[in-house]
Amino acid sequence: MVNISDDIRYYRKKANLTLEALAKGIISVPQLSRIENGQVIPKEDILRLLFEKLGIYITSDHNEVIHHLCQKWFKSILEGERELSSKLFNKINDFNIQGLDIEKLLDIHKLHFYILIDESLLAKQQYDYLLKISDLFNSTENYYLYKFCGNFQFYKGAFEKAFDNYKKAESFIDKSDLLFHDQEKSDLFYLISLTARKLQKIYQIIEYSKKALFYYQDSYNLKRCAECHVLMGLGFRRIEEYDVALIHYQKALSIAETLDDKSIISLSKQNIGHLFSVKEDSNLAIEYFLDSYLLKKEMREDTSVAIVSLVEEYYRLKLNSKALKWLEIGLGDVDNKPSLCFLKLKVFEHLIKGYNSTFENLILLEVIPFLESRGLKFETAYFYKILGDYYIHNRKYKKASIHFQLSNENYSKIIKH
Repeated sequence: MVNISDDIRYYRKKANLTLEALAKGIISVPQLSRIENGQVIPKEDILRLLFEKLGIYITSDHNEVIHHLCQKWFKSILEGERELSSKLFNKINDFNIQGLDIEKLLDIHKLHFYILIDESLLAKQQYDYLLKISDLFNSTENYYLYKFCGNFQFYKGAFEKAFDNYKKAESFIDKSDLLFHDQEKSDLFYLISLTARKLQKIYQIIEYSKKALFYYQDSYNLKRCAECHVLMGLGFRRIEEYDVALIHYQKALSIAETLDDKSIISLSKQNIGHLFSVKEDSNLAIEYFLDSYLLKKEMREDTSVAIVSLVEEYYRLKLNSKALKWLEIGLGDVDNKPSLCFLKLKVFEHLIKGYNSTFENLILLEVIPFLESRGLKFETAYFYKILGDYYIHNRKYKKASIHFQLSNENYSKIIKH
């Protein structure tokens, strides 16, 4: 039924009851404390009274139904099916699941579910609650706790914390009884690679996307195969294996075209454009960036990454009139709130139109704190260099030297990974 000591403590904490409040009228506080610590096995009548006070009524007739429903719900969350997971969640709420051995896993999966349906306040409340009772979880529950805490941190843009949580989850794989073992493990590997891409951890991008790809190829999950090829392309581009990177991007594009998945087609073209930009083939880079932009616009999806790429490419070519055109499109289209793309556009507004007195504060008080809070060292290095160039322009050579050094330090941290 339940692990008595752990679960009495779990349900007491869940009900926000103190030892004194639960024990009152049933047993002494020291007796309850010994029960919770596993030092004493309570008599059946005491256990029944404690459970009744906690509102736990275990009924075997619907236990099997609940387990089946919960497993379907867990699977729908794992596969990112928002509509199905919402319907199943509503069905589960029709049952009294208190006292069932699956309740902790259900509580932990709620965190992932709230992220999936973009309920940020509920996700934060569930995250805080789970951390408060995290000492009560076994190895399998800890695996899911760390994975979903990683999802929450990724959702909030705290990529270093997300990466650390995913790696902790990985350490529990061999100690856990995972529900959908191979699929679950591959999903974690994919998430580690995706987060490593944010943090420019090059080795981990390649290593974990390759691990995930093996499973997705065997299970014919073509969409995820394409996404893994994109990640591998990013990794190989970073180590300047451009031909290998292009092969992976082209594989991703080919799969996406077979699936008619315009989102991944756009993503693949965006990354191929970036590859050609790095190789200084601006004509091809712009062609792919434009293709990516038009697809995103057709789907009414966020166009900011493609727009910023076009601004940067035209600025690099010293075609400021074209850079300005895309800058104005971007400032009109991009949501006016802190994001990497929005901040890049604000910086390029100064670079294209000319510096004004707000530039220094924009970099130091908005851009750098935003990037550092997310562990984005590559971008931090990039903007420190831009600030160093600004100081050179204004003949502030000492400040320029300091910020070029900060740029180099951030690049060095990336190389160490």
